[in-house]
Amino acid sequence: MTTTFIEPCDIVFFRDDLPFGDQGSQVARCQFPPRPSVIAGALRTRMLVDQQVDFDAFAAGAVSELVAREFGRARREGDGSTLDGGAFRLVGLWLGQIGGDHPGACFRAGRDLVAGGKQAVEGTPALLAPSARGAGGGVSSLPALEPVGVRLGSTPIDGWLRGPDYARYLAGTAPPSPEQVVRWRDVLDWDYRVGIGLDEGARTVDEGRLFSSRGAVLRPGWGFVAQVDGCSAVPTSGLMRLGGDGRMARLAPWPVAEPDWSGARGAVVGERRFRWVLQTPAIFTGGWLPAPVREEAGRLVWERDGFRARLVSASIGAPELAGGWDLVRRGPKPFRLMVLAGSVYWFEIEQGSGEDAWRLFHGQSVSDERANEGFGIIHVGGWAHV
Repeated sequence: MTTTFIEPCDIVFFRDDLPFGDQGSQVARCQFPPRPSVIAGALRTRMLVDQQVDFDAFAAGAVSELVAREFGRARREGDGSTLDGGAFRLVGLWLGQIGGDHPGACFRAGRDLVAGGKQAVEGTPALLAPSARGAGGGVSSLPALEPVGVRLGSTPIDGWLRGPDYARYLAGTAPPSPEQVVRWRDVLDWDYRVGIGLDEGARTVDEGRLFSSRGAVLRPGWGFVAQVDGCSAVPTSGLMRLGGDGRMARLAPWPVAEPDWSGARGAVVGERRFRWVLQTPAIFTGGWLPAPVREEAGRLVWERDGFRARLVSASIGAPELAGGWDLVRRGPKPFRLMVLAGSVYWFEIEQGSGEDAWRLFHGQSVSDERANEGFGIIHVGGWAHV
């Protein structure tokens, strides 16, 4: 496994998946952080260039055994395409900072971490969890799930936690102060621009066709930490193109070790309960439910390889669209609904151990589709009823 740090050298633009131009909005929006497929695609493209692969030959499936083994062999399927095989997997993706007062990785806070509310000091973070049966003060929209306890007036924290704070959060302890949460304004500034459409046939401006765009300018030292498995030549130096317009990003080895997960692991093993916190969006064939979860006697159960757990509750928010560009077909990928990063699923273990839960899920992908592109990467933490 190789970990590399990707630091944009310029403004970056990660298009969302909403229509833009003649058939849609005249505002081009930038997503941040980008879909994991953007980072995976940029890294794979850089590696294919390093291997001197001709992209027309790659699209036709005429590649060397090394490329076929690590990246797959392209095969057309009707209007779409697929890659047969290929060991490349994006297995980790976080924000990171080199230099400054707090160098290290930052992890997405889950929707169970909230701030504000009538029962607490203004702005103080708190952790939500499913309510014990018979307890009030919860919300659930499905009879198979227990309600999540709520704090009136509170809202999920939209931000990231630095490594040590995030490890304690997974172990079941909220940060003592809102100042320990990394917010958008700490990471980037938005860059707003206005442009005018072009008439390609006449090679002139198309008067009256104004549009606007919003890009992201990361603050000095901020970038993306990417972990890749299954490839022998993951770049950790030089430059690569990233996002719209092919703006440059600098690659460097990532010098910071992962946080100490022992507290979170102990909470899972000791309580025989665990929660998923999605670090990247997930694509589930069941909408908001992963394919291995099935309904059984009015309950939702995950069962695999002798391990069995009941889904107690979930907090997922509104879905968004995942698309992308198909390098083989040279056209857009089909849209899929995805569950957003920061979504939380709570489970109780019915068969197996907490060690099994940690081994099966922590740092793994649970996405039913496009897992190799980094969708559905989760971390595991403990929890207790409120």
